[in-house]
Amino acid sequence: MFTEELQTIRQAEERADIIRKDAKTEAARLMKDANTKAGKMADEAETKAKECYEAFLAEGQQTAQAQ
Repeated sequence: MFTEELQTIRQAEERADIIRKDAKTEAARLMKDANTKAGKMADEAETKAKECYEAFLAEGQQTAQAQ
């Protein structure tokens, strides 16, 4: 009886270890994905900011030349 209980406890601990390992792996994957997406978003924002800057600069130069 005691041996069965010990075996049950060991199996539960093994399952818990597997669950923890899987959770760490999934968390690492999610972090990697999030960092990749954040990097892409930052690159897109920088590109958009440069485009806006160039458009405003061109508009300002046209206005200055017209005056």
